[in-house]
Amino acid sequence: MVSFNGGFTGTIPNFDATSNLEYLGLTQNALVGTIPPSLGNLSQAVYVSLFINQLTGTLPDSLGDMKKLRVLHAGLNADLGGTVPSQLFELPGLVAVTLPYNHFEGTIPETIGSAKGLEWLSLNENLLAGTIPSSLGMLESLSRLTLGNNLLSGTLPMEVWDNPNWKWLGLGNNDLVGTLPESYGIGAHWENLELSNNRLTGNLDFLCHLNIPFVAADCGGYDAPITCGCCQVCCGGGDVVEVGGLMGCDVSSFGPEIGRQFCVKEGLGSIMCGAGP
Repeated sequence: MVSFNGGFTGTIPNFDATSNLEYLGLTQNALVGTIPPSLGNLSQAVYVSLFINQLTGTLPDSLGDMKKLRVLHAGLNADLGGTVPSQLFELPGLVAVTLPYNHFEGTIPETIGSAKGLEWLSLNENLLAGTIPSSLGMLESLSRLTLGNNLLSGTLPMEVWDNPNWKWLGLGNNDLVGTLPESYGIGAHWENLELSNNRLTGNLDFLCHLNIPFVAADCGGYDAPITCGCCQVCCGGGDVVEVGGLMGCDVSSFGPEIGRQFCVKEGLGSIMCGAGP
């Protein structure tokens, strides 16, 4: 186990092929330079975190050699980009991949359907384009998917909508089109549904009997593309607040009796919709 979480500077060293390292934690340091291809020599590693550094370059294809890897965190780096290696999703034990707030481009690899045990995939705040692959619908264990703030287009495959294990689905700020299904992934554990700032249409009335803490969709204004019969609160510009970098509605004046609220910033696209204080 190697863990230098905070205060570590310099570059990532090369790794020997004889290493038995299982845990590499380099979160929130000041690491610079590229990720060495020798990272793939860590054949016993199950956990790698390079989260919050100043790394540049690309993810090496040698990640595909880390056959025991379960978790990869590499979000919030300075200029980490290129394409997401397709080999990564062919690893048999992969559970979580988080690469948000980087500069990854290209498309989401079709090989993602091979990661049968994947539970958490975060690719938001990148430059990914193209369509969302239907192979995502093959990931029955997937419960958290964030693809917001990319350049994705086309429709979201029905196979993805139908996942019964959804807890968190973030698709906002793309160019997705199509009609929402009458229901999707109806489960007991929904936490967040983010659909705003796309070109989606349809009806969200089926959400009214679910206890979803946060929902966001383009349902404000006189010609709303998405309708919701149980939406109780629409936020105007003066009600918008920022907390921890997230935009939301200031609903503190409504009191706890409001319950679940659907909050929309009228005229400027929707923002966070959620429960009262």
